[in-house]
Amino acid sequence: MDEAKRLITVCLDKEEPFCASACPFHYDTREFAARLRRGSFNAAFRLFANAVGFPSIVTALCDEPCKSACPRTKTDAAIELRRLERAALDHAANIKPNSYNLPPKDIKIAVIGAGLEGLGCALRLCNRKYQITLFEKSGRIGGSLWDKLPPEVFLNDIETQFMYEQYTLRLNEEIDGPETLSGDFDYVYMAAGAGSAGLSDMEKLAKGLRAAALIEGYLKTGVMKPDEPHKPTRMKLDPAALFPVEPAVIHGGALSKDEAVTEAKRCIGCRCDACYRHCAMMAYFDKFPSRIADEVAVTVNPGTLDGNGTVATRLISTCNQCGLCAEVCPEDIDVGAFLRASHSAMREKGAMPWAFHDFWLRDMAQARGPEYAFHGLIDGTDKKPRYLFFPGCQLSASEPRYATGAYRLLLQAASDTAIALGCCGAPAIWAGDMPLAGTVFT
Repeated sequence: MDEAKRLITVCLDKEEPFCASACPFHYDTREFAARLRRGSFNAAFRLFANAVGFPSIVTALCDEPCKSACPRTKTDAAIELRRLERAALDHAANIKPNSYNLPPKDIKIAVIGAGLEGLGCALRLCNRKYQITLFEKSGRIGGSLWDKLPPEVFLNDIETQFMYEQYTLRLNEEIDGPETLSGDFDYVYMAAGAGSAGLSDMEKLAKGLRAAALIEGYLKTGVMKPDEPHKPTRMKLDPAALFPVEPAVIHGGALSKDEAVTEAKRCIGCRCDACYRHCAMMAYFDKFPSRIADEVAVTVNPGTLDGNGTVATRLISTCNQCGLCAEVCPEDIDVGAFLRASHSAMREKGAMPWAFHDFWLRDMAQARGPEYAFHGLIDGTDKKPRYLFFPGCQLSASEPRYATGAYRLLLQAASDTAIALGCCGAPAIWAGDMPLAGTVFT
């Protein structure tokens, strides 16, 4: 049971798509594309803007690492994610930021540096209503943005995103360290500024946004977590399985609503779902292996808050142990083996309702009984056969002509072919009764 659960934990279902893994912001690009496919530009924009902080700046400067990561580069052309993000910005009815009705916090934080990193950190902390003072050694905010974008583009975006926030901006003040600060502050965050020259503009902004989250986490828990490097996705996908779909438009301009929807429909979501697509049981219950593992765990070992342990009883009993899930899974996860072990554990505890195994076991007993079972040569002799034909009880019961016709053909080729009529023991496996299954043909 523990080994099967361990295998389930390596499921790739929750792995990021390739584009989100390559993106510095690591936002839910799968859901973003899904909203655009529905024509929900407002919802798509809100998801994107909440993830990146300054949507106009990002759509203007992003160097599109998602493009080289997109598996469609090997079949037709990468998804135009940056242009889709711009389309969400262009066609959303309301691009104003959310106004958070939160009480102000009595914590003073100084953010040093008003470039992209410092602005990102200051914005998120302002959103949470901390008392923020933003220091900048030059006479203007924006840092390197002045060399890359028209001022009206980034200054308008900065003004828009801070429109509901209160903060203090102190220009022309160079701060070498916390000890040189003038003012009483509880905490200080120093943006790297020129020291982060190895980072792209988007990586600088993403770093500032992450820093704000880490700071707030510390203020809430007293534990400062390190800014650990992002782990690349373990997602696996065979580009050869993709059907080529040409991009919505060839020109490089802005996308209309219809063009954006069409382009978003080219996105396949990059989800590892081979087991789900091939297994009728998973599709019926609409559950992936990781979700199945969670529900089975509280069913086999119910806790005080898990009810009476019936969450996945029907699901456990529905798997027919065909083995197809393990065959198609890139990680060789055998959900059937996991559910078989779970069923057996439930049976040993006496927790599996009779309705989920009684019929199978009675059907198996009849198939192995004197009314049906037969083993030997059809001519009744006791000579030792060379071959054995086992058609199985289901084929013999559903269409006897197939079994008898096949056996006649075998006898014509080899008259010393015996036949075995009976059950293969699968119902015992389905019922989780592995000792009974082991008695078949012994």
